[in-house]
Amino acid sequence: MNIFKARKSRSFKQKAHYLYLRFKRLRDNPHQVALGVAISLFINWLPILGFHTILIILLCWMFRANILAGLLASFLGNPWTLPAMFWLDYEVGLRLMNAFDFTFKGFLPDFLDQIIPIHIVHWAEKMFLTALLGSLPIATLTGVASYFITYSFVHNSRKLLIKKDNPNNV
Repeated sequence: MNIFKARKSRSFKQKAHYLYLRFKRLRDNPHQVALGVAISLFINWLPILGFHTILIILLCWMFRANILAGLLASFLGNPWTLPAMFWLDYEVGLRLMNAFDFTFKGFLPDFLDQIIPIHIVHWAEKMFLTALLGSLPIATLTGVASYFITYSFVHNSRKLLIKKDNPNNV
């Protein structure tokens, strides 16, 4: 037996199918699974790089949602999709600010100028807070829609599994 034999790697299609089956076979009730996905997709839209996974786990635990479903859904916010998501957040934030004639100028406390270099404070006021503002409506719509879609998917797939296991008890 050769212990150094290279293992054949799976293709993207095989990995996606594995994640689909893993998601489909989660043990919690449809509400907990759907809530985990909704929390994850809500958090993925927020421009808080580096904190997505921690917040997903924490919020799923607090709301008794399925943590594994949340983590599986968090893969939708990946290095290829996040730049487009954050650009859309910023654009929506700018449109909201223009529509309501709102600005973040002076939003952060003045003492931050002495602690943090001024250009970082201006960046935070201009870019980050604008993107955060724009992410809130998008994240809310995505979270609510994903909850109902996931709930119906899990509920219906479990009904089909029960029907498949007991064909006489329809």
